[in-house]
Amino acid sequence: MTATPSTSLITLLTDFGAADVFVGSMKGVILGINPQAQIVDLTHDVPAHNIRAGAYLLHSASRHFPPGTIHVAIVDPGVGSERRPILVTTSLHSFLAPDNGLLSYIMAAEPSAEVRVLTAKQYFLGTIGSTFHGRDVFAPAAAWLSLDEPTDAFGPRIKDPVCFEVRRPALEGDTLIGEVLHIDRFGNLITNISRGDLVAFAGADHLKTVRLHIQNIHLEGLQDFYAHSPSRTLSALINSDDLLELFTNKGRATDLVKAGVGDRVENSIDSLGGVVPGKASSIRDGLDQIVLVHRIAPPAIRVPGPECRAGLGAAQSRKAEKASAKPCDGRPRTGPPAGSGISASSPRRCRRWWTSQPPIATSCCKS
Repeated sequence: MTATPSTSLITLLTDFGAADVFVGSMKGVILGINPQAQIVDLTHDVPAHNIRAGAYLLHSASRHFPPGTIHVAIVDPGVGSERRPILVTTSLHSFLAPDNGLLSYIMAAEPSAEVRVLTAKQYFLGTIGSTFHGRDVFAPAAAWLSLDEPTDAFGPRIKDPVCFEVRRPALEGDTLIGEVLHIDRFGNLITNISRGDLVAFAGADHLKTVRLHIQNIHLEGLQDFYAHSPSRTLSALINSDDLLELFTNKGRATDLVKAGVGDRVENSIDSLGGVVPGKASSIRDGLDQIVLVHRIAPPAIRVPGPECRAGLGAAQSRKAEKASAKPCDGRPRTGPPAGSGISASSPRRCRRWWTSQPPIATSCCKS
């Protein structure tokens, strides 16, 4: 099988590290099929077997790439088993990954994305082992996809990709509750609470007086940047991804608050606005909860939750110019909340805006 070389952009994200030749082998396979491919390493230091961390990092980085980019993500503790290799085509990008939840954030952001299982062996290496599908399956498939092979040639569409629950911040009374999404290499705690969520909750003029509680630690107000906070003190700010982040200037937030994926913390407020200390509970596989309390009763918040549109998702265009012309095919029932900082043309238009207290939203994917 031959094809005309293309300069398509291919990114790689894995938990392989740099000590072995796994990453180099994948690049060799890609370049052997398409010598003109441009390959970008997102990271190869995802914690071993940590699917959630890989999913967060992939979603955080991939959205900064131009339309038409092909992303290969490998965090695959189930390699060689019955787990499926999949190709997900969104309105802008293509993603190749094991079907184990690694694309949960991608599919939650675009529920109508086309999902196919890779079955066409002509796009794999001649011999497929049971321990290295990154080299034998995903790398050659990405290379052939970069040569403009049609997506429907790689395998049939499926409607049941594996996804973990993607939760949005939710209101409980006059409290906004979110959770820790990720802990980065600096020990910062990155949450799922966005600037828009905070503005809708407290108002743009009151972010400096928002009170934050995690475990038995209480914070008041947000800092403008890291150095704005005293050293070795737990503080909070809105990071460059527009998400609420807990940090310690010149230190690790995780040294001051023993929070991590797996422990759930609940807090509440009494009728006078005082804080009742939270206590740990043994709720299933929860994440650390962040509770934000405003001193005055906040306005009704509109919390965005993904709209599940079963049966939608016509074959996405593989051409970058066509993809970029339609950044979103969904329509909101109403516009985003006033003052939320989210424009009407934002990709968040793919989500429905709730005007009452919603249940915790999940993605359309079946687990």
